[in-house]
Order: sequence, then structure tokens, then C-alpha cells
Amino acid sequence: PLRRQRQMCIRDRNKILLKLNKQAGFSLIELLIVIAVGGILAGAISASISQVFNVNAGSTNRMVAVKQVENAVHWITKDAQMTQVDEETEPVETGSFPITMSWLNNYDSPAAATEVTYSIANNELIRNYSTSTGQTSTTVIAANINTDISDTNWSYEDGIFNFKITSSVGNNPPAAETRSFKVLSRYFKVLTKYLQ
Repeated sequence: PLRRQRQMCIRDRNKILLKLNKQAGFSLIELLIVIAVGGILAGAISASISQVFNVNAGSTNRMVAVKQVENAVHWITKDAQMTQVDEETEPVETGSFPITMSWLNNYDSPAAATEVTYSIANNELIRNYSTSTGQTSTTVIAANINTDISDTNWSYEDGIFNFKITSSVGNNPPAAETRSFKVLSRYFKVLTKYLQ
């Protein structure tokens, strides 16, 4: 009986080992396929996330460029409308910045002469303001201004200032905004009013 019991134990153990050997597992090929599919999914997800960040940064740069140009247009238009130009005594040069505009403010007592100069330094559009009463200020109007004369320039003809302002923010590729605009000077407005 002991021997028989021992044989049964060995037989049971062999059956258990046989069952364990027959259990299905992953083969090496299946494991490699799972790793490859996981790698493709991870690559696609990281590319999508990267694209979202790049588009977001590009949109932000574009909005900054638009805001810079809008601010420059606002201030330049305001000052150019006040400018008094006498083409016979003061020939107007055109081209690149700086530009100096001046006018006499007859509404103040005493009348005050005002001079505004716009210049570009370190890609910043700078407004220098001064009056005959001693009031002065220097303000950065816009940043990221292109200094190339084909991108940022001005001209004056027949009482009309023509301006072109370009701002570029970021790189690869930069987000750029360009505005071209015209401003009728005050002197020309007064002159045409009396000629009609």
C-alpha cells in the first residue's frame, strides 16, 4: 500500500506538471506586436499634444503681433492728425523712421508748441513727446517692430501721411502682422476747408 500510494502521488504530480505545461502564455512574437502597437499609440498621442502646444503658441504670438501694431496705429494716427505741415517752408522727407511731427496747440493758454518723434531702437517703436511748456515723456509704443524699410516705413504726399508698420513675434516661422494706413494732417484739413 505504501508503494502504491507513492506511485499515485508521482502520477498526480506528473498530471499537474503536464497541465501547467499546457497552459497558454504569450509567445515572443505576440509580445513584440503588443510593444509595437503601444509605441505607435504613444507616438501618435505625443505628436497630438505637441501640435496643440505649437498651435497655441502660434496663436498667442499672432495676437501679440496684432496688439503691437494696433497700439502703434493708434498713437501714430492721433499725432499725425494733429500735425501741421507747411510744405513750402518745411520740405517733408519720407522713408524710414524716425519721424518728427509738430503742431501748435492754440486751445491752451498760453499756446503750446508740441513735438513728437517716433523712432525705432532695439525693435521697439518709441514715442518722444515734448512741449514748449516743458512737459516731456518717452514711451515704448510697440515692441517686436521690423526695422527693414520694406516692412516699416512712412511717406507724406499732398497732406496725407502713409504709414506701414510690421510686427513679428516668435520664430519658426514668426507670427507677423502688417498694417498700412493713411492719415490726413490737420494743416491740410484746414486748408481744404477754406478752399471749398
